[in-house]
Amino acid sequence: LKEKLSNASNFELIVKAHREYVRAIITKSFLHNKVVKNSLDTVLRRCLFFCGLVSRFDREFAAPKEEDDSTERKMQLLCEDFQQVSKAFTRDATFLYALLTRINSDLLARIDFNGYFSKLAKS
Repeated sequence: LKEKLSNASNFELIVKAHREYVRAIITKSFLHNKVVKNSLDTVLRRCLFFCGLVSRFDREFAAPKEEDDSTERKMQLLCEDFQQVSKAFTRDATFLYALLTRINSDLLARIDFNGYFSKLAKS
């Protein structure tokens, strides 16, 4: 893209180069493939839910408070939510990994850059 932009002699060539670049990104990301897109969206939603649980934990338990039965119950419910999201993430991430393995995509290399998903799939 940088090379095409540097060599562009008019605005139309810049727009064309940008469109080609965006099209290539969409194609390589499999955003046109509904199964891949939905699977990726699901995994990312699990991550957001996990972040929400961490924030909830911080709000509820970061400041020292006097413990009572409601505090213990809140902690129990929070732990159950953590376990549920962990199981769901593992299931959904393993599915996404298997799906991308069959497609043999560059996207797999990008999301598994540190080997996390491949280790997860083997366990």
